[in-house]
Amino acid sequence: MAIAITLLVLDLKVPDAVQVPDGDLLGALAARWPSYLAYLAAFLTIGIIWLNHRAFVDRIRRFDGPLHWFNLLLLLGVATLPFPTSLLAAYLADGGPAASTAAVIYGLLSVATALPWLLMWRHLVRHPELLEPPPSTSPTPVASFVVLRLGRRSTRSPSQSPSWLLSSA
Repeated sequence: MAIAITLLVLDLKVPDAVQVPDGDLLGALAARWPSYLAYLAAFLTIGIIWLNHRAFVDRIRRFDGPLHWFNLLLLLGVATLPFPTSLLAAYLADGGPAASTAAVIYGLLSVATALPWLLMWRHLVRHPELLEPPPSTSPTPVASFVVLRLGRRSTRSPSQSPSWLLSSA
């Protein structure tokens, strides 16, 4: 994922002398605002995916074949993100149908990148043996495993479901 973040910066171009009339470098840089905005959005998107992936992997005891393939699909989405980012940056300032198309392509890739997460979570629910044991193995009342999920409280213990994964460690 670090490589994908690094590739994003390649779209941030330095204006050449022709693009800097009368030495107005600040104006030439300001004209490139769509590139900066697209870079920031993609950087934050990949960064958040990386942080979530890091926390996710820390809670996996072992990967099996399907989990590896779902993880590879996630990497495909992340590695592809620089393309729609460039597309969005190129057409955003002009507006119109081209900008809308670029935004839709960016959004569709973002949605497609969420699909492997869904597949990985479903797989883990069906195969809890792939998970690390709950963070605390000391005798603790079930009430201490209260997890806020979708705005409601769940008092299921980690042994009942892998919902403890949703709480912070």
